Order: sequence, then structure tokens, then C-alpha cells
Amino acid sequence: MVAREMLVLLGGGDLQNATQTVLERLAEVPVPLRITVIVGVANPHRERLQAALPTLRGRHAVELHVNPPNLRELMERSDLAITAAGSTVWELANRGVPMLLAVVADNQRLIAADMAATGLCGTVGLQSSTATEDVATISALVLGAPERKRMSAALRQLVDGRGSLRVAAALSAHPLRLRCARSSDAELLWRWANDPDARCASFSSAQIPWAEHLRWFESKLATPDSVVWIATDMDGNPVGQLRFDAQDQAEAVVSVSLAPERRGGGLAVKLIRLGAFQLFEEARWQKVFAFIKADNVASRRSFERAGFVRNGPVVLINGHPAEVWQFLRK
Repeated sequence: MVAREMLVLLGGGDLQNATQTVLERLAEVPVPLRITVIVGVANPHRERLQAALPTLRGRHAVELHVNPPNLRELMERSDLAITAAGSTVWELANRGVPMLLAVVADNQRLIAADMAATGLCGTVGLQSSTATEDVATISALVLGAPERKRMSAALRQLVDGRGSLRVAAALSAHPLRLRCARSSDAELLWRWANDPDARCASFSSAQIPWAEHLRWFESKLATPDSVVWIATDMDGNPVGQLRFDAQDQAEAVVSVSLAPERRGGGLAVKLIRLGAFQLFEEARWQKVFAFIKADNVASRRSFERAGFVRNGPVVLINGHPAEVWQFLRK
């Protein structure tokens, strides 16, 4: 599908009048477009821009907006944008708008270079390229539906609107970090699992033989339906483990344990919360469930403080009454 809706926004001030340069390039694009031009009240070239619009209207439909209150709506309806490589890039990325970047200030060069190098956006040179080159770049993306679709998906992954949640999770989890479990962790997890308090909290109190544990652990590492993380402190010392096992395509069941010497210091709450947020970095997962022994008050308190809520009646697991607790993707 050919792009029809084009958004042009080169900054609130745009002292160099890059907007007019872009409009001159667009006048040569052979495909009819509906062009929405955004400028700020500080733009000193508004009258010149308004006067230039009739030259475009022979081929394109053009509207000029000054500080529009519905900028988000204008972004969302756009098939393609030409924008300065400033903070607006992240807003457009969050809405999945394919874009071409123009550098209109020195502090935008790194953004434009990095975005272009990773294939997330294209660029137009304006002053550093010829009009013919820029028109060819714009026209190719206007006509290139597969490339716009690829860009849109990649941009939404880059800026998904969950940044504040990640910051909050990282701060609240300090000093914990998570890393993927590896085969060399097998003995450590076996010792933790066979600790008397861990066996008491489990739905099976029997000691776990080493060979059985090793087979089980290697199978967990090998399947995409299980996620096993080791929690470390700031010095890289293991302090706990967190495992998520798929219950269905979008739901997982969590299991958590701490090193015996690290219990009682509030780390369980931090570990559970951090793990749930990190799990949700994958779009697949939508819900996490925990099954907690009905008499395990400490575990219940930890999951509740981590943001889990009670869900459903008590169930029996290996003959033990268990409460069901749930954590939802935000």
C-alpha cells in the first residue's frame, strides 16, 4: 500500500526553516499525499511557509498547524513522518510511525546516526544531500509498504511506553540483578532446594536426589516454556532463584527461593516483583500465578507485597491446601 498521510514536524522554532526545504522536496514526490505540517508559535517563518503551500497543492493536499492540541491524533493517523532527530522521535516511535530523520541541530546527530545505523529510520540530508537524493529517499519509503511495516514494528518495540515501570522496578529491586541460569548453577540450586526450610515450604517435602535434579534442571534450561533466572547482588554473588513455567500460551506459574543465609531481609519481595516485570518484557506473557501453601504466611505476605492478588478458592496440590495468587501485566 502506498503511503497517503505524511506528517512534517521539524521542531517548535526551526530557525533554519528546514520545514520549507522539506516541502520543496515533497513538491517533487510523484505520489499524491495528504501532508500535515506542524510548526510552533516560536517559528519565525510561518508566513513564508503559508505562502509556499499553494505551490504544493497542485499535487498534494497540505495543512499547516501551529501547536495543534491533537498532535497525538495527527501522529497516529500518519503513514510516514519527516521529523527533526530530537525528542519527537521517541513519541513517533511509541506510536509506530515510520519516519525519515533530518538533523537541524548538532545535538541531533547521534540520534539520527544511531537510528539509521540500526535500520529503525531513514534520513534525509536537506543541506548535506541534493534535492534529487532526498526526493528519491522519500519516494522510496512512500512506495515501500513492507519497509514501513518493518520500521513500525521495530519502533514500537524500541519505545513501548513502559519505561517508567522499568525504572520503578529497577529502583525497588536494588541491589538485585537477574541473569539467566546456566548449567554450572545446577549444584547451587540443588543445595538451595534441599535446604530443610525450602523442603518444608514445598508441596513435596522429600529430599531431591542429585541425578533427578540434574535431569530436571537441564530440561528446564532446554525448553522455551520455562524461564530460570539467578538473582545476584551488586557484587555478582548469587542470592536466589526465580523460575517461570508456562501454564498455557500466555500464563506462567512462578517459583522462588532465596539462599538460606539471605532470607528474612525483604529480598523475596524485591525478587518476585523484579522477575514479574522482567518476564513481561516478552509480549507472550500476560499473567503470572503463584501457588502458595495455605499455612505459609511468610510466602503469602511476600507475594502480596510484590503486587500479587488472591485469585480463586483453595486448591489441593499433592494433598496440601494451596492458595492461588495472580499478577497481571500492567
